[in-house]
Formats: sequence, C-alpha cells, structure tokens
Amino acid sequence: MPPINLEGQQVEWVKEIRFLGVWLDSKLSWNRQLAQTLKSTEKGINMLRAISSIDWGSDPATVLIFYKSFIRPRLEYAGCIFSFCAKYKILALDRIQNKAIRIALGMIRTRPINSLHMEAGVVLLSIRRESITKKYICRILAQDNTPVIKAIRRAAFLFGAKPFCQVKDPRSSAYGLYVDQRDISECGYILPLFSPKAVIFSDSKSAMDAIESTLYSAKDNFIIFKIKALLGMLKRSGTKTSFCWIPGHAGIPGNERADGLASEGHMGRRMMQSIAYTDLYPIVIKDECEKWQYIYSNASTNKVRRYFEWNATVRSKP
Repeated sequence: MPPINLEGQQVEWVKEIRFLGVWLDSKLSWNRQLAQTLKSTEKGINMLRAISSIDWGSDPATVLIFYKSFIRPRLEYAGCIFSFCAKYKILALDRIQNKAIRIALGMIRTRPINSLHMEAGVVLLSIRRESITKKYICRILAQDNTPVIKAIRRAAFLFGAKPFCQVKDPRSSAYGLYVDQRDISECGYILPLFSPKAVIFSDSKSAMDAIESTLYSAKDNFIIFKIKALLGMLKRSGTKTSFCWIPGHAGIPGNERADGLASEGHMGRRMMQSIAYTDLYPIVIKDECEKWQYIYSNASTNKVRRYFEWNATVRSKP
C-alpha cells in the first residue's frame, strides 16, 4: 500500500487500532476486541463467586443485579458492530453470561440454557444486541444532520434490508379531557382563553414531575419543553397555572370519562403527531420479549419441554 501523508507527516500503517474502546483490525475479524471483552469480565466473574454461594452470600436477585450492572454492559458494548462476526466467536460471550447465571442461581452445568435464562429472567445476548441496535437507530433518526443516518441508510441498501424496527400494530396517541357540559361552548373552547387561574388535573405522576422539574437534560422529551414554553406564555399573560394529581382508576367520574375518551381516540381518525424517540422503546422491548418467547417455546430438548409445561411464559425477573 502506498504511504499516506497528512500535513507533511507520514501516517503509520498498523494492523490494529483502538477507537472509542473498540479494537479495529484490518480484516474486521474482531479477535482482539472479543479477547479484550472476555478479559475484562474475569474480575466480575470472580466477584460473583465471592459474593454468592449455595450456603451463604447474597440472594440470587441481588447477584443478578450485580451481573446486569457490572458484567453485562461489557459484553454488550459495541455489540451492534461485531455481531456479524463468526458465530463461534460470539458464543464465547454467551458462555460468560451462562456462567454468571449459574453462579448467581447455584445451578449445575447440565442445566439447559433456555430454562437457565428463563429462571433468571435474563434475556439472551443475541436478542439484547438486536434491541440495543434498534434503540440506537431510533435515537439517531431523531437527530438532524448527523452523518450516521447516511451511513445507516447506505448499509441498509448494501445489505438489501432496512435495519429499522417494523411496527406490527401501530397505535395512535390519544388524550382524553373531561369537563362539565356547561363549560363547553359551541365552538369547542373549554373555559375562556387566558383565564386568571387554571388547574390541570392528571393521573400521570411521572409526567407532572417532569413538567415541574427544573433539571434539563438532552434526553428529555421534547413535548415536555413545549409544555413548559406554553406554561411560560400563560404566566407572562397573567394566568396562574397549578397542577393537581389525582389517582387513576379510583372511580373519579371526570378521570374515568377522560380515560374513555382516550380509548375512543385510538379507534378514531389517525393523526400525524410527532413523538419522542423514547416512545418507541416499549415497542422494541415488546418485540424482544416475543422473540425470546418464541425461542423458549420452540426448544428442542425434552428437559426444556417439561420445564415449559410448568413455566410457559418468559419473565424479566427471577
């Protein structure tokens, strides 16, 4: 290969280089990356052995939390990149997860893999890598003018498939608002615009906490920023706005009526409404559970089939 000069300096030719914690090699074999990943999990596995045992130590749920927090992120880092390498190389990462689950639950090596993950409530790494990739694509597509979008679309064209999450049963976002009949005018306005006082009732405590919070983050829902902007406009116009939380499904007539209107909105005319990319995460998680359930339900070994008769549905907790 001819030498490459950059600002008068010759660029050194190397077979491997580390970039953002990922080892890239000239043949994209990912041998160095996988080897470093396996090595980084050795201390975590030894710590699992130290804090858990059949007769003493932490309970299985606590040990699994330690695994999900300290070891599994190392196995999943950059997984969307090297997930296309040879299958036998990826199986080495799966063995680390299987070993950690056996240590946490105190199970023997002959326990079938599918029932092992089912008992621990831990999703297969192959399904997790796919879900993380889908979440990353959703987050990237929500941004403007990023070169990653062009790279993803080009990769989709080259591979002959779109690597985006396909929504099987899309549902529209509907909101129900209930007020007494005497407050509704013929034009559809509810209460005079810019009233001196206004109270907003809602059964969504998390939404109200997000609106009243003074902390800002780039991951916040853009709808929250729009609501805060409208509240600022009302404040400048002289309207005092207050929030009041009401318990949901507690028999409150107005709240029950609002829930009914929201349900009717799903069955009515669809509206093109922008949503936050995080609203797509439940769809990704649902698809993850469905794939895990399919693999678990179609297990070929007799041991797993007998276990399936007792526990037919996968769960996310041990």
